[in-house]
Amino acid sequence: AIGTNVRKGRTFGVQESRQLIVDSVTELWPQAADPLGTDALFGGALEVGDYANRSLIGYAHEIGATHIVRGLREASDFNDEFNLHGVAGRIDPRVLMVHFICESQFLHVSSSTAKELAFVGEGIGWLVMPCVEAAFAARRGPSSND
Repeated sequence: AIGTNVRKGRTFGVQESRQLIVDSVTELWPQAADPLGTDALFGGALEVGDYANRSLIGYAHEIGATHIVRGLREASDFNDEFNLHGVAGRIDPRVLMVHFICESQFLHVSSSTAKELAFVGEGIGWLVMPCVEAAFAARRGPSSND
């Protein structure tokens, strides 16, 4: 699910980010796409939602989730997630948080790195899916080398 973080600026709006996730999943696994053209993935087994302007726990309640799965890349992620885990547990300890450490090839993948490289015109295909790279390129506009 896509949320909002008041401490961070967004490159893409919530709905555009949501669509980029759906597109990225279908680029990785074409069989995930709904033949009817909806955003349902894997026959509805995977949903990409958003909880803009509300809490993650509130969103979990809304969709009936009992667990929240989060990813960790580096030690600073652990510190942030530890804080979120504590806050979420105070709001509703029945919603459990599960954390996975990413594979080493993804340790350096971050939205801020992709933003910085894309802003100066560097290729980011090694960081993001082709649809996301195209979305960054569209934001940047024509290259000064054109």
